[in-house]
Amino acid sequence: MVIHRRHAQLLKIAGEKGIKFSDVEGDDINYLDQLDKMGLIELDEEGVFAPTYSGALLTETIESAPEFGGLPLEEWDEDFRFIGSEIISMLHTAYLAQGRTGAIFEKELAERGFSSDGKLTPIAYSVIELFEKAHPRLVISRELADYLRKMPPGPGYRKHLPAGKHLLLELEGMRLLSFSIPRSDIYSLSGLGQQLRAAIIHSAPAYEVIIDERILKAFLNGNYRDLPEFDKLVAMAFVKPDGELLTAGRHLIPAARIYFEGPITVNPSVDLQLFDICALKCLEELEAKEEIPTEKAVTDLIKKNFKLENINVRKHLYRLVAARLADICFGGDEECFRLTDWGREACEDQKRERPIPAHAVKSITLTRMEYTAPEYEWFIKGEKAGLTGNGYPSKSGLLYARIASNARRIPFIDGTAASALRLIPLTRGIYVEELRALWKEKDDLDDVLSGLDAALVVDLLPGGALILTEVGKLIKRAIQGCPESTQYPVTPALALLVSRLGDHLEKGTEFTEALKKTEKELGFPSKYVENLVLAARRCRYLSARNLTQNGKYLREATKLLAEIREIWEEVAV
Repeated sequence: MVIHRRHAQLLKIAGEKGIKFSDVEGDDINYLDQLDKMGLIELDEEGVFAPTYSGALLTETIESAPEFGGLPLEEWDEDFRFIGSEIISMLHTAYLAQGRTGAIFEKELAERGFSSDGKLTPIAYSVIELFEKAHPRLVISRELADYLRKMPPGPGYRKHLPAGKHLLLELEGMRLLSFSIPRSDIYSLSGLGQQLRAAIIHSAPAYEVIIDERILKAFLNGNYRDLPEFDKLVAMAFVKPDGELLTAGRHLIPAARIYFEGPITVNPSVDLQLFDICALKCLEELEAKEEIPTEKAVTDLIKKNFKLENINVRKHLYRLVAARLADICFGGDEECFRLTDWGREACEDQKRERPIPAHAVKSITLTRMEYTAPEYEWFIKGEKAGLTGNGYPSKSGLLYARIASNARRIPFIDGTAASALRLIPLTRGIYVEELRALWKEKDDLDDVLSGLDAALVVDLLPGGALILTEVGKLIKRAIQGCPESTQYPVTPALALLVSRLGDHLEKGTEFTEALKKTEKELGFPSKYVENLVLAARRCRYLSARNLTQNGKYLREATKLLAEIREIWEEVAV
């Protein structure tokens, strides 16, 4: 959604007396077409444009803005963005932080009347409501398709976008394009926009309208063969004459899911610190030498290869296991670690050794949402890590985005991460700078939060705020009875044991028998399981013969985390 001065003026006229289609002249037809595609006006049977509910609410909001310190419509510059994707992103972040606005974007909201004294105003909530209720119409003309073919999908610098003012407004109005907080200097196609662009690039645009809602609906339902224009779909290379999907058609299915079922809301990431990478490479070397990859073997190799001392190697091995770059295995009763296929791919990429912070990966995955482009700082981190460049995700960027979107994570919380979780409110967002003022640990807070974000425990938001995810809320509850001195409140093996043991206990299996079944299913040695049970009791996940309530929270978090996926057809063009 994007509102410039002429959009607002026409919306007001449409509300007061309607606008006859036959009376429209000049550039106004473009602005009215954009308002129509935003779901703010509609053309009735008599050929008159009138506001929808969201359009009428927006007119009221614009008229009320001066009461809350916003600019009156008469004082807007021609290209003043009263609403844009970056404004919606700011409002979303502030809403999740209980209506409190962050320092990064307070000025932008205040000049629109959306913020006062660091709090959202009533008209800000009106904008949030009308945005949620307005469902954009989708029509991709040949002209717009040609523009999409030419533009890189992002993330990229706005100044590098091809010229085309009204085409850009049309894309943003249909929620196919987003700009960054706070100054719109970074752009990206949304998840819907990326899938449609990929479909267009692989298609043959033979008609004036390339894609519309009817076509998307047919691909969603699988009945595209029954469309009267099926021959057109064949001519445009969406499908073969026998109905088999071609590449262009395959991209229309996730596009249809996003359009009809709702936008992508998961923002997955990967966080690889330098010590993680050292451990990863040592596992690769031990595997190549066919040596037993114990913690001690990895520690010795890190000392030899990287000249590093006093590193908590176990912590970094557990981080790799939690991210599914490594697995736990056993040499006799001793805990060992081996690379997964994801881990081997990451090792190959890390021949150019550099850290991969969560923000860098989110500069790619975040773009798949409905109205969010990465902040400038996130974008720069992505470029520095070699994940993006020239308006495209790189091969490395696609790899880490793929891992982030598909890995079946396992919880891992060390003592420092637990300290951060205890400071984060359970049901509302908090700004990182607020958290920093409370932080007493020696570890860098940004590194800790980056790890928690990659673990899907917190969600770092544009604008400097963060919230607990549903997994994070469960883990925060789970560790509330754990002694604060505990080095590892949740390890991957402990989480798996509590989860699987809880499954058997829930079925009424006696505790000793349930433990035996769990041990067999997980393939853990008996002595190892005994130690896990002791740790679970020390952390108050287990009572004498059953899971405690905290243990049930951990079990639920473990199951939920393993199920989280981002359904996405990878875009490589």
